[in-house]
Amino acid sequence: GGGFAGVLVAAGRRAAGGAGLFGRLPKPGGDGREAFVAHLEVELSRRGALVVDREALRRLDRLDCVVLEGGLAARDRFEVRSVVCTPEIGDAEARQLVCERFDAARPIDRVERDGYALEPLGTFGPGGLPEELAEAAAELGARGGLVLCLSRAGNAVALAEVEWIPQTGVEELIAAAHEAQMRVVIASDDPSVLQGLSVDDIIPEGEGMVRGIRRLQREGRGVLAIGTTNGAALAAADCSVGLLRDGAPPPWGAHVICGHDLSDARFLLVACITARRVGKRSVNIALGAATLGALVSAGGVLPLTTRRVIAVVNLASLVSMAGGVRSSLTLARQALPPPRDRTPWYALEARGVLHKLGTGEQGLTRREAQARAAVRTRRRSALSELTEAVTDELFNPLSPLLAAGAGLSAAVGSFGDAGMVGAVALFGAAIGGVLRFRTERAIRELGQNSRRTVLVRRGGSLVELDTSELVRGDIVLLTAGDVVPADCRVLEAEALEVDASALTGESLPVPKTALACFERHLADQSSMLFDGTVIAAGRATAVVVAVGDETEARRASVAHKLDPSRGGVERRLRSLIDLTGPIALGAGIGLVGSGLVRRRRLDELVGAGVSLAVASVPEGLPLLATAAQLAAAGRLSRIGALVRNVRNIEALGRVDVICLDKTGTLTEGRVELDVVSDGYRPKRLGELESKHRALLGAALRASEDGASTSDPTDGALARAAVELGVALQHGRSGFRKASERPFEAGRGFHATLGTTATERILTVKGAPEVVIRFATDLRRDDEIVPLDLATAAALNQHASELGERGYRVLAVAERAVPIDADVELDPSAPEKLVFLGFIGFRDPVRATSARAVAELAAAGIRTVMITGDHPSTAKTVAEEVELPGSENVLTGAELALLSEDELDRRIDGIGVFARVTPPQKVRIVRALQRAGRVVAMVGDGANDAPAIRLANVGIAIGERSTAAAQAAADIVLTNGRIESLAQAVWEGRAMWASVRDAVSILVGGNLGEIGFTLGAGLVDGRPPLNARQLLLVNLLTDVAPAMAIALRPPSMDTLRALAHEGPERSLGQPLNRDIVARAPVTALGGPARGAAGGSRRGPPRPGRAG
Repeated sequence: GGGFAGVLVAAGRRAAGGAGLFGRLPKPGGDGREAFVAHLEVELSRRGALVVDREALRRLDRLDCVVLEGGLAARDRFEVRSVVCTPEIGDAEARQLVCERFDAARPIDRVERDGYALEPLGTFGPGGLPEELAEAAAELGARGGLVLCLSRAGNAVALAEVEWIPQTGVEELIAAAHEAQMRVVIASDDPSVLQGLSVDDIIPEGEGMVRGIRRLQREGRGVLAIGTTNGAALAAADCSVGLLRDGAPPPWGAHVICGHDLSDARFLLVACITARRVGKRSVNIALGAATLGALVSAGGVLPLTTRRVIAVVNLASLVSMAGGVRSSLTLARQALPPPRDRTPWYALEARGVLHKLGTGEQGLTRREAQARAAVRTRRRSALSELTEAVTDELFNPLSPLLAAGAGLSAAVGSFGDAGMVGAVALFGAAIGGVLRFRTERAIRELGQNSRRTVLVRRGGSLVELDTSELVRGDIVLLTAGDVVPADCRVLEAEALEVDASALTGESLPVPKTALACFERHLADQSSMLFDGTVIAAGRATAVVVAVGDETEARRASVAHKLDPSRGGVERRLRSLIDLTGPIALGAGIGLVGSGLVRRRRLDELVGAGVSLAVASVPEGLPLLATAAQLAAAGRLSRIGALVRNVRNIEALGRVDVICLDKTGTLTEGRVELDVVSDGYRPKRLGELESKHRALLGAALRASEDGASTSDPTDGALARAAVELGVALQHGRSGFRKASERPFEAGRGFHATLGTTATERILTVKGAPEVVIRFATDLRRDDEIVPLDLATAAALNQHASELGERGYRVLAVAERAVPIDADVELDPSAPEKLVFLGFIGFRDPVRATSARAVAELAAAGIRTVMITGDHPSTAKTVAEEVELPGSENVLTGAELALLSEDELDRRIDGIGVFARVTPPQKVRIVRALQRAGRVVAMVGDGANDAPAIRLANVGIAIGERSTAAAQAAADIVLTNGRIESLAQAVWEGRAMWASVRDAVSILVGGNLGEIGFTLGAGLVDGRPPLNARQLLLVNLLTDVAPAMAIALRPPSMDTLRALAHEGPERSLGQPLNRDIVARAPVTALGGPARGAAGGSRRGPPRPGRAG
């Protein structure tokens, strides 16, 4: 009211006063948030939630703390159900002994106490089960429970069936809260509840949940409470989610009431991230509109109608509301990873798995499969995706700057100028949107090219289905070369080996069996097949236990990804805008004051001030930033690097730590023969002697045919033999195979029986400890000598040393007898063999890896290896590529024992992290980020996807990288060349250098124009150029040359020269110096040009004046 009255007194005109008042309305700030909240409420209703108090949704952007009711923290657990015992102990005593030793958090661990041991039945070794327990064991295993055995002195006395209790999803909820940068508090001090949960604080039971929430609010926290029964606590929170429970009254004290699980609560946590973004953007738009309205009305001094000023405010409101709705739509489309199914399928008997999944050996019927099929999401049209990509670019952090320039011009009547600025904004957004759309399509096509079918048993019949049609409980048949289509439990296996490098990082095939296993680490679960891994040899029948986003490989691809623009070049450039604004304001005040001294009219002077405001708006700045990034993205695309969002390029230029996966990134991701050893001295392939070549010939005889083999080691052996000119007849002229026994995990060797014209020959290739056990003699040079126990131990030690260097080691031995000798040679039971030597396979290091690591080091970038492979293998590769800090190796087991503080203290000294799980890779990336590092994560497997998604820049390498890695990545290197990584960093660094030069031209020019306008105005009392002329000067003399600089390709030749480029160096003091040098040149250039022109023309001639 007072402001309105002041305007009226100053202006004396109600209309002008109204314009000044309405120009200050902060309406867009509320409208954007209201639009977001309204659409969010609709989405929650669609998900089945009831919004009781809409006002709570308006506070989402202020929430920074989650309080969980203690009962919700009960995670997945296992409970002892039935107990069967022998007559020597009673039922009650047996149950008590089992319960005392059973650890629900680690149900498959062996626990021994007071002479009694409890362990999984599958690991119970001595003597088998007594008759009264054997029948019960079969029955319990077939029911799908985990069967534990209680024993005393090696004799089984009881069996216990353990049942899995479904999860609440609390761990995923806590992870979502931390992703939203919120503090997690649990209203419980029960150690059994808190064990293993990543909570930040507790509310003791003595304090109570209500008082605890009030305390957190007094500390300045915005609290989101989640519970089931405590209505008072739910009502006390800033926002609360109540969960329905069977048989309990609805939690009416909650602001939002949801179903029994925590998925809607997780959705609200993700909505908090979006709400903050919407709120900040809406406030910026409101502030810009209010400033613009106040400026163009000049407090009611300019003769502008209220309608025109209100139009500016309403347009800003419309933009703000559109942004809110768009953000809500994007949020609604975002998938949340489902709660992890922690059923220990690997530890259950095969029959029990079928029972638990409600299926059988003949598979599901068609009707059962249809009932289990997930609802398919509708594919979005290309136009919809393109529109979203363009609007994403329109709502970038610098858009308000262009909107301010256009609105300012329109408000003072320069609609042509406004259209020109608007066209600049649309042009930049269209180019960026089209590039993003095309990149997304190209990355998606990489995955579509790998669409595949699988053989499925449905209702007893074999049918071929697309892998997307699989459901839990389907029975699939897999053979060598097949890609595993889902997470499966093995039911039957025949000589089965799997290439699991995409999931575990191990480059060598691993054997799989149908027997239950009791290892928690994915890489060690021998009874499981995981989505995206490849059958390397043999065949399998398996039952599907997880599909789609529920698989281990796909879970990471639907996690939340932070906005790539945060901390980007736009934020750096906004600081420059904040610099030019106050300067322009001070210049405008000086210009108006100078005019008032000369007794000029105030409305004319304010118009001159508006001209100065136009001069202060560097309209080309957003387009310049986008154009520089687009140009770099275009150059990267020509070398096979697809950039999903151009803003990731500037982040790439800030990277100072690159985490590299080993398998498929530093290495080729395939198995090759690398060394041959006579048992004492290993030789590389280029150093082989005649005895080594004879050894290769024997190895070929004990292998599948190289042309048709699916076994990767046999294939690698065949390729090496061709390269070296060795055939299976080498040393055994005329050799022909008669029979063979292929490799099986349970047998541990491949044996071949064959003949020559004079001999029968049995050749064996397999695990060193197995083959050495079959051998009685040893070939040493050209002699056959007895193989005693000491020599056998030395050979086993030599094989272990090769294994520690990262090799998969196989031993070769054979036995030859005269063709007419009365000696039986049985491939199934070889004996009296002559040991020949070892062959070693490994995943070869890429030829360019060492050079790429060196180039990154030259750019001042630290490289770290993070792999799921064995420590010895990882260290060997790290040393070969000369990775800095390769001598410092930290394993996943050691990492698990470190607290966050201990990890933070050690993180800078570790060069290699080995045998780590995907969650541990995420933990490592987070620790590096906490240390202030800008982190890039490079990988190709599903095990890399969570870390790729979390990193500041995620990079998937190789066209064959997994779908999860590609979905998580910001940049996909389709050519698979690690040296392209150095070139990508080069482009990122060079972009900062180009932006520095271009911005100095643009901003320095703007400041010079402000100085020129102010100087001329002080001399003459009026500005020399109007708003339109200043805009044209900006576009022609500043934007055009700045754009040319921004689009130029990198001019520096080496990464070392670019090592000092980046945000602090490029947009710091060097930029300030360039701006300071440019501004005076622009300000003095106009007067100097005019003076020079006047001196050439001389004084006016008589009769020509006037």
